[in-house]
Amino acid sequence: MRVGVVCPYDLGRHGGVQDQTIRLVRWLREAGHEAVLIGPGGHERLEGRDEFVESYVDFTQTATVTSFEPQSPHIDIFGDIAVACCPFSIAYNIGQAEYDEQGTDILLLRRTDDAWQVVWRN
Repeated sequence: MRVGVVCPYDLGRHGGVQDQTIRLVRWLREAGHEAVLIGPGGHERLEGRDEFVESYVDFTQTATVTSFEPQSPHIDIFGDIAVACCPFSIAYNIGQAEYDEQGTDILLLRRTDDAWQVVWRN
């Protein structure tokens, strides 16, 4: 299936919505779909693993994280599958601009013989 995901926020800047749309497109591509991310700003669209990785590298090179606070996760277990919702707060600076955001990472885990393994991250 061909899928276009539109992000209303500047893809050239780090942010919670940008991260979620990037993760959604990555998941769609890993599931075998032809997915592209379209939005304003730094890139007209992000397509492929290398561009997504580059967006994280850009963030680490341009941002200064001033605080990161993970909160208690909520975990639901369904047999050998678990869903973990991991909320967090992050504050960072890019140049003179300050950002203070909250988000939630969602992890899908599968139980193996001796451990739990993350099989998907949103």
